[in-house]
Amino acid sequence: MYAKLAALPLLVGALVFGGGALVAQGAGQETPLSGAEVQQMIGDHGAFLDAVIMVPMQRQAAYVLAADGSAQVVWLSAAGMSGRDSGTWRIDADQLCLIWPVMNAGSPTCGRLFKMGDNGYEFRRELSGAVIFSSKLRQ
Repeated sequence: MYAKLAALPLLVGALVFGGGALVAQGAGQETPLSGAEVQQMIGDHGAFLDAVIMVPMQRQAAYVLAADGSAQVVWLSAAGMSGRDSGTWRIDADQLCLIWPVMNAGSPTCGRLFKMGDNGYEFRRELSGAVIFSSKLRQ
């Protein structure tokens, strides 16, 4: 997991040159994950997600959700704006909550994680169903 965290600065470079290109998942077979299933996905080794953040503007991103509840994200927009944030994650009932000091001023963003096909996921707001990000889980 720590090797993945150390690699985050390199991901911005990969995104710049198209190495992190990812097309958002389309509608199709989707299954909402329970809180226990999200916890199992993250497991003892954490989870590394290549993603397209959909709001407030579309941008490529990479998320690392560590088993200890810490989280990292780096992103790059089409306009060339990049950034990173370190925060935390938690499971609240069946919702995944991400807390980012920079991106969301410390306010939790909570929603359901939906399994999309073989290895795709969408993170959606619970009430509106708005897609926050589409992602692929790296193995």
